[in-house]
Amino acid sequence: TDDGFIVTGPTKLNGGPVDGLEDHRLAMALAVAGLIAKGSTTVYGADVTGDSFPGFDSTLQALGAGVKRE
Repeated sequence: TDDGFIVTGPTKLNGGPVDGLEDHRLAMALAVAGLIAKGSTTVYGADVTGDSFPGFDSTLQALGAGVKRE
């Protein structure tokens, strides 16, 4: 859409490498989608999440997500 996107389902997600393309919103969306995906998900460029949500990765960890920074 002009200011977002629409996700329809119930397509199951498979983990894999994805790129946040230096967009903090996209990187966070991909990380959250990776939480329900089968297998592991690597979000390249996730360091930009701090632009709008400092501590995003530690918040996910506190909620039980297996997050690691490389």
